[in-house]
Amino acid sequence: NKNSSLIEIGCGADSLILSTENKFLTKKDGLDVHDYNFRGQATLNNLIGSVENIPVRSNQYDYCISNQSIEHWHEFGVPLSKGISEITRVLKINSGKLIINFPLFLHGKREFVNGNLKYIVSVISRYLRVCSINIIYSNENNYYGWKLCGQPPSRVKSFIKSKGIEALPNSFVCEITAIKEIDI
Repeated sequence: NKNSSLIEIGCGADSLILSTENKFLTKKDGLDVHDYNFRGQATLNNLIGSVENIPVRSNQYDYCISNQSIEHWHEFGVPLSKGISEITRVLKINSGKLIINFPLFLHGKREFVNGNLKYIVSVISRYLRVCSINIIYSNENNYYGWKLCGQPPSRVKSFIKSKGIEALPNSFVCEITAIKEIDI
């Protein structure tokens, strides 16, 4: 929509949305805990801080995106429920939308490493109405992330079988879209 506002949680140094012009986004903010990433590159943040305490007023954004950062919140002492609660606070009532993705069976908090989507979705559902859940799996490259992180093939095979996936993929990403319907 025209005149939309967006915040990206954990924007890092490579955010395509923050680094390109968009005629529909009149306000774009990037939140990151660091000014520089581990490679020494400047992040694209204009807000420094944690998802635990986003330094903006409530009901500010039409969209919040988070590209593969949620699984790392625990490394900064942020419980999943606290981060989702804070995102909900800054989204606009009855229209604010969260689009979040994360790897499964790769790294991060135990729920992400174990592929516990039921738990992850239940936490998000406490604050937002989940609209869609998509599992994106890839056989495009030779990066077996789940294997490199010591995940047993039996766990991964059990999960993919439950999703109707036939071949053992190289990587899994889950994308969840949710909307804020009430003010918390």
